[in-house]
Amino acid sequence: MHRRIDEQIGRHRRFLITAHERLDGDAVGSELALFHMLQDLGKEVVVYNQDRTPGNFLFLPGSDLIVHELSPADPFEVAFVLDCGELDRVGKAAPRIAKIPNLINIDHHVSNGGFCEIRLADPAASSTGELIFGLARDLGRPVTP
Repeated sequence: MHRRIDEQIGRHRRFLITAHERLDGDAVGSELALFHMLQDLGKEVVVYNQDRTPGNFLFLPGSDLIVHELSPADPFEVAFVLDCGELDRVGKAAPRIAKIPNLINIDHHVSNGGFCEIRLADPAASSTGELIFGLARDLGRPVTP
């Protein structure tokens, strides 16, 4: 599955990253880790969450760049849906995100419904962050502070 995700990253330029409503540390941390990995590859990346970032996570680099509204003009090629077992868990933007041509789901929940063709789901993982770390390592991407 890592190879398929790497192919999507290599093939496309505009990415959306999102996670579930009522954010927690795994969701925000995973989004921002993937955000920095894609940015370091020269990709255009938007992190969207319906809900505001909880104050205890605002220290994370890039947290100030998270948006809470999607512009109708954003032509995303790929959406990463993190820490969600179902697309509707991202909130009100789910129907719009569903129309993005390439959806990739990375999740550790046993309840994952398999809503994406490209899905890295491992209920044995402690967190989605662990899966993002493994993806970066296996693809030879640097893991920065």
